[in-house]
Amino acid sequence: RFEQTQAALAALRANLANAEEALAREQRSADELSLAVVGRGRLDLEMARLRSSEALTQKARTILQKAAPHVAQHLCDRIAVDAQQIFNRINPEPCELRWDARAFSLRIAPGERRFAMLSGGEQTKLAVAMTLAMVQQFTQLRFCIFDEPTYGVDVQSRHYLADAIIKVHATANLDQLLLVSHDDAFD
Repeated sequence: RFEQTQAALAALRANLANAEEALAREQRSADELSLAVVGRGRLDLEMARLRSSEALTQKARTILQKAAPHVAQHLCDRIAVDAQQIFNRINPEPCELRWDARAFSLRIAPGERRFAMLSGGEQTKLAVAMTLAMVQQFTQLRFCIFDEPTYGVDVQSRHYLADAIIKVHATANLDQLLLVSHDDAFD
């Protein structure tokens, strides 16, 4: 009986050892599962944050898309006002400029003329006036380059143009102003 009891005890001890090993494995699995649940919670929070960021980005994109034409028109209006003042200083006949940002068209009043309808000299003066106005608006630019700004411009307008370029150079606080001209009288 003693031997039978010892054999039964040995079998029970083996079963106990196996059960303890199984319990340890299950405990490790439970610990891994707990860590996975915590990790999943973090991932769920991160996913929720990313979805919110995506929604906010989409909303900002929509707002910017709707605002872009208005911002562009406002900027074009500001440049047109400055260009009009400069153009009217270099051109003997004052005019009003309207710059439509959507059609990217420049209209000159009186007469509702488009840029292409102007004479060569007027086109040159207006192009220089627009350039100078943009330099004034975007003062981050520290330099400006003009290539033949007097092309097709009459003698009196050359003087006004030189004054306008010097004034914008000072107003915009440019480091450099490069001017290329084959017009000896424009020195």
